[in-house]
Amino acid sequence: VAACAGRPMLAELAGRGMASAAEGEPTRPEDVVGRLLQAMDEAWVELLALLVAGDATTTVADLARLSERPVGPVDDTLQSLAAQGLVRRFGEAGPVGRVDLYHDFVRANLESALGATRVLAAHRRWIRFLDEAHPDAAERRVRHLLAVDDVAGAATQARLAARRAEAQQAFGLAADLFGVALRRPGQDEPSLLDARARALEGAARYPEAAQTWRRLVALSTGQEAMDASLAEAHALLAADDVVGGHARLNDTL
Repeated sequence: VAACAGRPMLAELAGRGMASAAEGEPTRPEDVVGRLLQAMDEAWVELLALLVAGDATTTVADLARLSERPVGPVDDTLQSLAAQGLVRRFGEAGPVGRVDLYHDFVRANLESALGATRVLAAHRRWIRFLDEAHPDAAERRVRHLLAVDDVAGAATQARLAARRAEAQQAFGLAADLFGVALRRPGQDEPSLLDARARALEGAARYPEAAQTWRRLVALSTGQEAMDASLAEAHALLAADDVVGGHARLNDTL
């Protein structure tokens, strides 16, 4: 329990492990997670893999559809997993109830114990599910596409998601999504760099903004290059790099 470093949820999980462990078996939380997984039915393991791959709390109905199982048995399984300290099941009973893993520590150890093959299969299920049930969920799709190494697909979806985040003034998210889009740039690379730099400034991430403006300078000529260079100088000054900002201004003007 001391290894849980004052985190009550992990201490509870470790306590369960100590109560159920055979003599001489390790009882650290990570050992408990692995031992619970080894003793589970494959259907339970599949649900946990889907939750590990998931990016947010999930409704019981969605999890049932993902696993291609009826809502009732899925909810029963989730209740049992909650009793073991692996998931949190909250809200109403039945399809509208919600579920998530108990703790990020549990997620990390489950991901390790499940292995890459199972987790990748779960990400692919999520992609199919989002395509069918939530075709507008570009932001969520990006994460799963990256997980299965479909960088081109993720970059396409990131372009859509970044513009939506930008419109909502979620500048940090927009900057990250533009960064994904730039992993497979096309003729729109200058406009993506411009958009990412502006989003980074909106998120007050000025050192990264300066680096992005510098990349745009290298791709530009004439007035566009000068404008990007001045923007880089502004970002450097905003990042308290006075020497670098003034040097960039002197080089530009």
